[in-house]
Amino acid sequence: MGQFAHNIENIWGFKEVVIAGPKDYVKYTDQYQTRSHINFDDGTITIETIAGTEPAAHLRRAIIKTLLMGDDPSSVDLYSDVDDITISKEPFLYGQVVDNTGQPIRWEGRASNFADYLLKNRLQSRSNGLRIIYSVTINMVPNHLDKRAHKYLGMVRQASRKYGVDESLILAIMQTESSFNPYAVSRSDALGLMQVVQHTAGKDVFRSQGKSGTPSRSFLFDPASNIDTGTAYLAMLNNVYLGGIDNQHRGVMPSSPPITAAQAACCESFRMIRFRLPILLTP
Repeated sequence: MGQFAHNIENIWGFKEVVIAGPKDYVKYTDQYQTRSHINFDDGTITIETIAGTEPAAHLRRAIIKTLLMGDDPSSVDLYSDVDDITISKEPFLYGQVVDNTGQPIRWEGRASNFADYLLKNRLQSRSNGLRIIYSVTINMVPNHLDKRAHKYLGMVRQASRKYGVDESLILAIMQTESSFNPYAVSRSDALGLMQVVQHTAGKDVFRSQGKSGTPSRSFLFDPASNIDTGTAYLAMLNNVYLGGIDNQHRGVMPSSPPITAAQAACCESFRMIRFRLPILLTP
């Protein structure tokens, strides 16, 4: 992480360092000269380049690839400048973004036309003191959060039935932890939709299931596996911390976003203790 941030700072400047996080997808390409940033909280997509030659071409390529990227986080390294983004027939952002004609973007032709429109009508520039940064910003549709959440409802229901954890709590954790960003990473190396840490929560869930070792990064970047593991961990928290509370009070959670105060409190507790629980569970 340190060298990665240093590489960015050398090219973009200290105040322009942007790195992927739980609710921010950030991918660098072109030897760190171009980046795509999806802010899942704000619902904005910002494509920027600091390339000194043909900046429009760099932006155009990044716009198209970002709009058409798939939903397999395990295939993309967010901590390098390797151009490992592949165009998918089922784009992750499909339905979360519409073009200048109001249409969702699935195919390369429409993405290319939209990129040309953006470069002609929304191109912006600023200086970092030494170089010019060119950018375009795309606003996601107002209900982008619901669009993402809908993709995972089947997985959430399955995990809810399997572990006896309320669906609304699982969804609240996902919204709070990652804003339904399957590419979510954190500085503490929590991964995926429910921000599961391999060597703490992941390891304990594996142990409770009779498995050895820890889940791999690719395993936790798989949405179904992440939701299953995260929900199993919630069930463990429920048994350890709420064992003395009767079901009438323990299982009642309000339904649907936005997150209520009760859900937010549970989410905050989940965040605070997920790193400490292994100590309590270790014999």
